[in-house]
Amino acid sequence: VVYDPFLTASNVEAFRIAKSKEEALQDADVVLLHLAGDQEVIGEEEFKLMKKGAVLCNVARGGCVNPRALYKALESGQISQAGLDVQAAEKKEVAKYLQVPENSEERQPEHWAVMLRGHPRVVATNHSSASEIHAEAANAADGVKAAHRLITRGEIVNGVVAPDVTFPYGAFVEERESGF
Repeated sequence: VVYDPFLTASNVEAFRIAKSKEEALQDADVVLLHLAGDQEVIGEEEFKLMKKGAVLCNVARGGCVNPRALYKALESGQISQAGLDVQAAEKKEVAKYLQVPENSEERQPEHWAVMLRGHPRVVATNHSSASEIHAEAANAADGVKAAHRLITRGEIVNGVVAPDVTFPYGAFVEERESGF
């Protein structure tokens, strides 16, 4: 099921096109967000429309999903898992939210974004599709921490394992340096 306000039956044949966002959310087992802008698209009402146990993957912008609503949906089981390539609080802004108050009434809305990064049913990565310097540094730090944890404890946390796969690093660098 696909919903895109710019999609027509003439340019997609393999999918059923939903007439509205609400129709698409009700039918989807997995919701993938790929869109421009950071306007909230998924909030408390949208999570209520979704199938119980659905999966959400946001690779658009952090502001597209209300972090507090997502946290509640995960805790209630409405959403079974979430993949976040973006956060509502990113870059230097994350630092001021790292000390999350124990008392939920003292938490600011941005704290929920930080709490999602540590949620057991969330895979959270730092958005780096634009190769932004802060994201690259955060990805490098996360990678070192993950490698250390794997080596010292044998644990993989928030990792993606692709056995027998070789990353074409040379081609990646060549493409990146040629202006990709």
